[in-house]
Amino acid sequence: MTRLIFVILLVSIIHNVLGSVARPSLLVKVGEKLEITFYKTPEKITRIVRNENDEEEVQVFTVCNESNKTKCGYWENTETKKKVGPVTNIDGKKMVIPKVGLLDAGEYSAKSTTIYTVHVE
Repeated sequence: MTRLIFVILLVSIIHNVLGSVARPSLLVKVGEKLEITFYKTPEKITRIVRNENDEEEVQVFTVCNESNKTKCGYWENTETKKKVGPVTNIDGKKMVIPKVGLLDAGEYSAKSTTIYTVHVE
């Protein structure tokens, strides 16, 4: 019985430790450069930010390639389909926003990769 309690306790501790792994967090000041390096070159990057009305907004950046030259290279609001957001460059696995604004704070991710939380002050 003591072994069973020990095993249950051990499994519970392992589950809590592995389940509480923190997301990478980046702190950037307004006007500074934001760089996020993904595991591999992304096709699309998704970010969840708050707009000027303090409403959550999902935006997608499609990386340019040979087959999508007319609909790439900018952030698009997934709900309104309008171009939004800052100038953003892709350099291999790295996403670069040269001058970050307050509205760029949020969560950034590419398909099957880590979610990066960006704080802007």
